[in-house]
Amino acid sequence: MHRVAVPAVVIPLFFLVGCASSCDHHDEDSAPAESAAKVVAAPTTLAPRSHGLIERGDIRITPLRAIEVTPRAQMQGQGAGTLSVSASGDPDSGGVPLTVNFTADVQGGPPDLRYRWDFGDNSPPATQLTTQHTYRSPGDFTATLTVTGPDAEDTDDVAIQVSEEGFDVSIDADPDVGKPPLTVHFSAVLDDEDQPGPFYYQWDFGDGTHDVANPTTHTYREAGQYTTTCAVTNAQGQTGHGEVEIQVDASEEDQGTQ
Repeated sequence: MHRVAVPAVVIPLFFLVGCASSCDHHDEDSAPAESAAKVVAAPTTLAPRSHGLIERGDIRITPLRAIEVTPRAQMQGQGAGTLSVSASGDPDSGGVPLTVNFTADVQGGPPDLRYRWDFGDNSPPATQLTTQHTYRSPGDFTATLTVTGPDAEDTDDVAIQVSEEGFDVSIDADPDVGKPPLTVHFSAVLDDEDQPGPFYYQWDFGDGTHDVANPTTHTYREAGQYTTTCAVTNAQGQTGHGEVEIQVDASEEDQGTQ
């Protein structure tokens, strides 16, 4: 007698296997049984997991939905965009003391950003997005804004130039030469009309007399050469100076007595 080898049938876990309610009972007169196996299409998933349920002798394999994992770096960047910082100061130049209003435009980045302004003059930093700072000594300074957050950082610089004087002052004198008594009309003119006021004037006419009006008039009664100066100060404490030479010639009588 020859024996015929019957190959084993392997049914994958994701197939549904059905069997009769009782494996020991078989009725030859009964209707043909339904198909012993029903094929269930395997779902396409990234990371499938399965568990089995056993009910009344039936075995069912129920696939679970895939779990998709988003990389941490991608989660941190979602909706944030690249952090971009642009800083500015107004004004960015002027005389001491110079008060500058610092502002910044911050785009993108994660939430909960932190701000730090370093003003470049060894003063304490500020931690607001917008701030104000006064420079009290002349020089060239670099103010730096640093913005930081989770896995993000950007900086921007602002150049600040602080001079000894806040503005230039020129003096108009009419006339600037003549014989005594010589009456001169003076006017102090600022080079920049946009400078913040009000302004205060201190005239020194070079002959021991002074005035605080602008424009003003002064009479020189003796021959000689005089240097007239005017110091201008605004409400912020910035100053400017101007000067002009006045020539008072000797009169004919004075020349005759020499």
